[in-house]
Amino acid sequence: MANEVTVVGINLYQEEQNIGECLQGIRSNLPKARIVAIDGAYASWLASVKIEAAKYIDQGFEVMGHDLLRFVTPISNDRTKEICQEFKVETYVDPPKT
Repeated sequence: MANEVTVVGINLYQEEQNIGECLQGIRSNLPKARIVAIDGAYASWLASVKIEAAKYIDQGFEVMGHDLLRFVTPISNDRTKEICQEFKVETYVDPPKT
């Protein structure tokens, strides 16, 4: 039991606004935890978002459709990775881009 390590896995995508508070909470409650962050989106999810966005645009809800399309970049393009580094996230993984 003495050698147990708590591992916390976090799936992220464009989480600049939320990840700092989340990591602060983890570090406050589990200061020795190993944090593994997986940042990015998968191709199947991206395809479904594009389909939904097209439906909204076709129905005249262009703002909503274009808001969804901002999520179709396979990797986060915000400060998610840098914020994770500030909180000493031990493992940071970008998923496959295919």
